[in-house]
Amino acid sequence: MFKLETSSAAALAAGLIAVPASAQEIRGQEIQQASPQLQSPAVAAAVGPATGGLEEIVVTARRISENLQDVPVAITIYSGETLQRQNALRLSDIARTTPGLNIREANSNPAASTIALRGQVQTDVLATLDPSVGTYVDGLYWARAYGFNSNLLDLQSVQVLKGPQGTLFGRNTTGGAILVQTNDPDFSGISGLVSGTYGRFDERSATGIVNLPIVNDRIAVRAAVQRYLRDGITTDVGPVLPGRKYNNRDSWSARGKVLIQATDNLSILGSAEYFKSDLNGPTRRLS
Repeated sequence: MFKLETSSAAALAAGLIAVPASAQEIRGQEIQQASPQLQSPAVAAAVGPATGGLEEIVVTARRISENLQDVPVAITIYSGETLQRQNALRLSDIARTTPGLNIREANSNPAASTIALRGQVQTDVLATLDPSVGTYVDGLYWARAYGFNSNLLDLQSVQVLKGPQGTLFGRNTTGGAILVQTNDPDFSGISGLVSGTYGRFDERSATGIVNLPIVNDRIAVRAAVQRYLRDGITTDVGPVLPGRKYNNRDSWSARGKVLIQATDNLSILGSAEYFKSDLNGPTRRLS
């Protein structure tokens, strides 16, 4: 955060007395230097340009929109733009910069993920078992880990709530909760995005996003789809299936949303998700 190499106690004390600063100014400097995940307008205008103070950061950790500083919960929050700058392609990439969080591919099913937060983890991803960390997408609980290993698609923000959250989020949150918020339709106009990537092992992906107002200030739709392919990276050298490739990727991810502004005080939002994965693997498994 702040690096102090060599200094005497007297000089340090003199520095503290000679340079007074408010807690808000110091806090703003700390966040500006140490918390790049908060520096995004999508989360809520991170650091004020003139004073260096911290402006309001809105979270939904208690199922209502409120200032982050008023929430008695340890939270790490990322905006969609921040995740793009960090090259976070999957949900597991968020764990790289989130203390106490570990997300890895499940041993029994590569389409599923094992999530550990503050030491709380459920290593089995069977349909009959509940996870220790709850995952919510647009406020809806995803009861099983299948599909968590897909690529991130059209996100607004991701909030990681640390510690038991059973009061507001149910019994399966002994370790914490991950709140994923995707972008909603808006009435500002027609917009969209088309992107593609190519990498090693013939890895390629294509993403398409479109926002379309149907009726001015009344009905709007938003659709996002992604196709992800990669050849296998492991070759079978055994006598049974020689030359067969494993650890490939072949998946579809899609989402559609409809926003209806029925009245000035009533809005209706509908959402649908689709995920399909077809792959060989994994080639390793812990016993």
